[in-house]
Amino acid sequence: MFDLIRFAPSSPPPSSPGADPPSWADQLEAWATLGAAVIALAAAVATFWLLVHQIGEARRARAEARQERAEAAADRKLAADERREAERAQARTVLFENVDIRSGKRADGSPFDQVSGGVTNFGTGPVLDVSIHYRVEGRNHRLARVAVLAAGGALTADATVAGSAGELVAFFTDAAGLSWARHPGEQPVPASQSRPGPLDFVTDQAR
Repeated sequence: MFDLIRFAPSSPPPSSPGADPPSWADQLEAWATLGAAVIALAAAVATFWLLVHQIGEARRARAEARQERAEAAADRKLAADERREAERAQARTVLFENVDIRSGKRADGSPFDQVSGGVTNFGTGPVLDVSIHYRVEGRNHRLARVAVLAAGGALTADATVAGSAGELVAFFTDAAGLSWARHPGEQPVPASQSRPGPLDFVTDQAR
């Protein structure tokens, strides 16, 4: 009849090697690797921000140094301006007055200027080596000179000068020993900026 077919009990399939759960050692190693990566990333970020901070500090330090240099330069300029103002204080008290320059022609047609005017010392102390010059057509005429012009004193000039359209200028030395030049209606300047040059004519008598 029918043969009995016997089935042998099947054995369980062999387990895959990768199917075993990771050991604690493997887990600890994985976490250690991840922790090291996180720490390295945090260190890189901290280093980056430290570098950014240092760059910012360096820029601020340079900006502050530039500002300090600019402020120091401004202070030096202010001090120099104040010193010049103090130096000009006495020079401002020596003023031209009653200046009158009239041009004309001689019989032969040559031009001349009739020059008159003077400087007055309105200061409280004397000024030294005061002279009045008239410069015209490249020639330097000294019209008047005095060794000492006392406070309240005046030095006047009145002369006929060959040429036309010249300039009148006074030279003097203040109590501090600084030499000045002054034109009518203008501020005094250091004499080096308006040198009288060699004398071509002397029409005054030193007083």
